[in-house]
Amino acid sequence: MLITHIIIALLSIGVSTILFFTPSRLKIKLSSLLLVSTLISGTILVIYTGAPILSTCLTGLVYTSYVVFALYSSSRKLATYSVRNR
Repeated sequence: MLITHIIIALLSIGVSTILFFTPSRLKIKLSSLLLVSTLISGTILVIYTGAPILSTCLTGLVYTSYVVFALYSSSRKLATYSVRNR
């Protein structure tokens, strides 16, 4: 389960980084799905392994902040592009 969580999180960070530089609606949906998947798998890991909650939550907060920033920035860029192209 840990390996799956790490793979999902790394994919999410990669997709979010690409999304930041080349925004698209499909990438926003994919990044959102990967964010939710990472949070769910992380929660399951904490429950089953009894990992220290403080360090886990801090790491999760940093990860979530990065991905949400990329999602927000990309959404704004797409909105700007769609207004300009009307």
